[in-house]
Amino acid sequence: VCSNETVNGLELHRLLPHLDCGVPLVVDASSDFTSKPIAWRKSNVGLLFACASKNIGHPGITMVVVRRDLLGKANPFTPGVFNYETNILADNVWNTIPTFNVDVVGIMMEWIMEEGGMASMERRSIVKADLMYNTIDGSDGFFSTPVKKESGYRSRMNAPFCVAGGDET
Repeated sequence: VCSNETVNGLELHRLLPHLDCGVPLVVDASSDFTSKPIAWRKSNVGLLFACASKNIGHPGITMVVVRRDLLGKANPFTPGVFNYETNILADNVWNTIPTFNVDVVGIMMEWIMEEGGMASMERRSIVKADLMYNTIDGSDGFFSTPVKKESGYRSRMNAPFCVAGGDET
């Protein structure tokens, strides 16, 4: 599941509760990672990935969180860079890592913790989104967005909008 779809401005503010299908949830959190708490167990998240350039650092690094019980089950033809057990057994240096990028992510993680962690980041996201959507909704039609407030899925990270109904004349 993509927790925040950026093109159409749709976001799952909370992941779906555990589905009794026996399959772990894989989450692409590239555009909303560190913007809200994640219900790891309640939603049966098995793997979460996020590219760093959106919220936690410099382009060229991807954050991956994988549940331990899923390790050691890779297909034998899986390239080493995609076999998370290979990376873990090599202390995450099986492949040459971009050290500057990793350092920037570390600095961002420290800052997030100093600012109050995920609860604080979510409050900031809500305030920012409210400012943005209140401007759009209160513009008497000058701005519009296809995602209706009542849907409950308006993205806190990005808002697609049109100016003057999309009329470019």
